[in-house]
Amino acid sequence: MSLDNGFTALDQAAWATVHEYSNGHQQGAPLLAPLVGKTPATLCNEVNPAVTTHKLGVADAVMLMHATRDYRILQACAQTLHHLVIALPDFAPVSDVELLNKFAGWQSALGVTCHVIQQALEDGEITRAELDDVRGRAQDHMQRFFEFLSRMETLVEGEA
Repeated sequence: MSLDNGFTALDQAAWATVHEYSNGHQQGAPLLAPLVGKTPATLCNEVNPAVTTHKLGVADAVMLMHATRDYRILQACAQTLHHLVIALPDFAPVSDVELLNKFAGWQSALGVTCHVIQQALEDGEITRAELDDVRGRAQDHMQRFFEFLSRMETLVEGEA
């Protein structure tokens, strides 16, 4: 089963997080429900936008995202509220070579973003697919910038 396009991005993200998750042996609500202290039927109802008597709570959504490492719910919330989600890497100490590598990765992603923007503008019109591509590349660029920045933070003197 898949969702009809009449549902919101948040509805679709919650449904997909539950129904598409698999550990190789089990899939979906039977696997995830125990993690949030619910029965599979209850969890299915909570992520089914056609069911108005059950709703997935924020705390349960966070537990699902933590367990599945699937952040579509978070991304859908951010999109709905006109915000971005940027994952932060760990803040482990970094070598000079790793810092330079992160810097080069950030600059490389910036170059790809600029190239995609240039291609999108070449014909004087922007399609939805081109905009989506630019958005995706820009998010990758920002992600790499924050990776670089987080690595720099490990080098601040006097802080451990």
